[in-house]
Amino acid sequence: FMITVKKNDFGKISTILHGSDFIHEKKVYLRLLDISGEFCLPKVITSESRFVFVSAGSGITPVVSMLRHLCRNEYIRHDGIPVAKLIYSVRSVRDIIFEKELSDLSKTGTVNVIIYLSRENELPAHCPKGFAFSLGRITKNVINKEIGDPNQYESIFSCGPGGFTSVVESALPNSKVITESFNF
Repeated sequence: FMITVKKNDFGKISTILHGSDFIHEKKVYLRLLDISGEFCLPKVITSESRFVFVSAGSGITPVVSMLRHLCRNEYIRHDGIPVAKLIYSVRSVRDIIFEKELSDLSKTGTVNVIIYLSRENELPAHCPKGFAFSLGRITKNVINKEIGDPNQYESIFSCGPGGFTSVVESALPNSKVITESFNF
């Protein structure tokens, strides 16, 4: 299993978990519960299935798990269209969580990755390869532009802060958007 903890310089737990000596010198005990909820891929995926994932910040964590599954099981459509589209919002390039893994997953042809940089005024000179980049926040207009007809997708997933997932849901009022949200 894997957990993802974003470092916050003022956080009580994240500073400990990100401490260089912590992992090697301490025993870590976690209580894990069974998987529950609706935020998971359907049990049956066909060669015609298509999915959209819209995430912000650390909301990428459960999404990456599903993308790994799609790529590991080599779900490739016969028409050459990627099975999954990821629309991911981060403040800046340095805030991309799972950057190398997302790049590797995008190279499989199973997932198309589009990253929105919400706090940049221009694209940095050295953007990571394997992604399409855009500037600005993910808004209703962005969602409608990137997703197009939502009926072409079997499922639309959104994970991020509550306000973010609300924007995704309001942009697609006649679609069932499966959300997982969190607030700090």
